[in-house]
Amino acid sequence: MKRRKVELPRKIYDFPDGRVKHVNWREVEPMPPGKWPGIYGDVETELIVSRENNGSKQTVMGRSVYHPGSYHEPHCHFYAEEFIYCLSGKCVVGSV
Repeated sequence: MKRRKVELPRKIYDFPDGRVKHVNWREVEPMPPGKWPGIYGDVETELIVSRENNGSKQTVMGRSVYHPGSYHEPHCHFYAEEFIYCLSGKCVVGSV
């Protein structure tokens, strides 16, 4: 698989007004199926931190449950890092 190399400027951001917001993921409404293109099968997703949910300007964090046979097409984010933390089962992680 050929990797694309993209040089991006890096900045350090402060919390808005010096505040930190605590979010309980159990209180976040699940997203309706089919909201994001490229996700196929039985996938449950909560968008925990986002611009829409709590005004985040630079960060997005979600929680997804991929049931057997479900998948997300290979993709990349040119202006964001991404991490995957698999709690159970097996997964294949990669980038385009």
